[in-house]
Amino acid sequence: METVLNRSENPPIKDIEKINIPQAKKHVLDNGIIVYAISAGFQELVKVELLFSNLNFDISKPLLNLKKLMRKWAISWLKIQIKSSLGAL
Repeated sequence: METVLNRSENPPIKDIEKINIPQAKKHVLDNGIIVYAISAGFQELVKVELLFSNLNFDISKPLLNLKKLMRKWAISWLKIQIKSSLGAL
């Protein structure tokens, strides 16, 4: 008989004791793209997210945060377009 999990209680938090990350092997595809692959056999996957503080983020102003992000993206995009246009001259 299987044990039924009690979903109304959080599971205990445990410290990570050891992380084993195998060495990635470098492969170059026919089109020149470099791919790094880890051959680890067949096993369950774990998703790991790394979160970093964003000093420019203000949770009380979500639209302002989006505006700042879009402005940075637009400036970067324009710089690329200008360099590309100047290179074509």
